[in-house]
Amino acid sequence: MNRLYKPFLIITWLLFFGAFTSTSFAQQVTNLTNAGASPYASIQAAIDNAATVPGDILEATDGTYTEDIVVNKANLTLRSVNGSASTTIQLITGVGINLQGGANNFTLGESGKGFNILSSVGATTFLIQLENAPSDVTIQYNIINTTGNASQGISVGAAGATNLTIRNNSFIAESGDISIFAPDVVNFIVSTNTFTGPGSTTSGVAIEPAGVTGTSSISNNTITGYGTGIFILSGGPNGGTTV
Repeated sequence: MNRLYKPFLIITWLLFFGAFTSTSFAQQVTNLTNAGASPYASIQAAIDNAATVPGDILEATDGTYTEDIVVNKANLTLRSVNGSASTTIQLITGVGINLQGGANNFTLGESGKGFNILSSVGATTFLIQLENAPSDVTIQYNIINTTGNASQGISVGAAGATNLTIRNNSFIAESGDISIFAPDVVNFIVSTNTFTGPGSTTSGVAIEPAGVTGTSSISNNTITGYGTGIFILSGGPNGGTTV
């Protein structure tokens, strides 16, 4: 073989192999229930695709997903392959993950399959918002970090929500942040979460329900470094909330 031609073949092979492997190992989201057009390059693309229908499980591979997300389909599960240590949702602006009225029975994260959810430095307001009263939402096994611009980790809109479960998450907050703000929720369960504030004794709230009714409980949570751990505006023990 010509001595000049052989190095050319080697370089060409390396360039091809490098391109192939970078594509193969890029982060992607697969619909485990209904393959459709998966894998998808973003979480939002997976949700929006017409092949994604109620009952589907969307699973994200390791990596950082820089996007804001809107969910308005019912009965979806969004989870990662290897958990919050390996899979990050880096939010961009305004409300990061917006669970709208149609997102009934939505699950974010499973055991060992959650996400590390991060605020942007200058534009995110709420990391996760429940808008227009979705029901049966479960948020679990995630890191929910409001460090940056965000002022609230999980925020329930004025229309409230029904059957909201928040469990086994790790919340990280800066001074003045509210990790969970939950007005007008019917059946509100907050359990086995860890809340780590900035060490302020004067500002910030870990859990702030208001007007919560039904069978609701706040239990087995570890809260450190907030000005106020649990602040119940109304709907205390006589309103059906057990702490």
